[in-house]
Amino acid sequence: MPRVLKRIALVVFFLLAVMAVALYAVYFWRAPLSAAAPHARVAPVISTIPGLTACWVETGKTFSNFSFGATVGTILVKHPAGDLLIDAGNSSHFDDEIRSFPFGTWLKLKFLAGQLKPQAPLPNLLRRVGEDPAKLRWVILSHVHLDHAGGLMDLPGVPVLLTREDLQFANDPKVQAKGYVIAAHTQKFPLADAPTLQFEAKPYETFDESADLYKDGSVVLVPLRGHTPGKTFFPAGSILDCDAVVQRKNRYHDYPHRYFLWLTKIAPRR
Repeated sequence: MPRVLKRIALVVFFLLAVMAVALYAVYFWRAPLSAAAPHARVAPVISTIPGLTACWVETGKTFSNFSFGATVGTILVKHPAGDLLIDAGNSSHFDDEIRSFPFGTWLKLKFLAGQLKPQAPLPNLLRRVGEDPAKLRWVILSHVHLDHAGGLMDLPGVPVLLTREDLQFANDPKVQAKGYVIAAHTQKFPLADAPTLQFEAKPYETFDESADLYKDGSVVLVPLRGHTPGKTFFPAGSILDCDAVVQRKNRYHDYPHRYFLWLTKIAPRR
């Protein structure tokens, strides 16, 4: 009997060691980035626009009492020309949406993205900060993963800003089969051949392309293609990275389009 117990202990130890190595390889091992190509820096003009404010609305959190805790939310930008929502968090129907996935995929989604389920449907959270969801001008998704797009399922028919690359990625059956995108979420997206966001060949900071949403420099987006292992900070205004910070470029899949977003003309609250 002691010999059997020793063998069982060795097998358990071996399995734990393999799992530890796999966990390190997937989540903690970092590969260095290649040097960036030279860029001329185009510094934005920073000023204020009366009535422009931004508010972080937390939609979910997990392990909030620990250093490794996580939070997810949306940014509400109140602009005189119409309000903007940046990302939508998870769907309040998350458990139902992942129910049909194979067990392995279901388990991954349940215990990763599923830990950040919303505290309440997104419209309720917006009303708590004084926003009428029906009056939103746009929703822009930093990317189309389920934990950034799911909240759209609870919103009325608000126009969603997405690039052609995003739409092609979201409608790829292989991407949906892996659980990166929920097929039902794409019903809230623009048609695959009708993108609602395009970048212009207009440099901004060190990026060659940009999109000025309100045409007043208050909310500017630039493309960030692929998962990146580090965050670049620019002193001009506030920067929102929206999952741009990961450990290795394109580790899980070749994500086609991400955005950095600057809110450069936020008027101070008094």
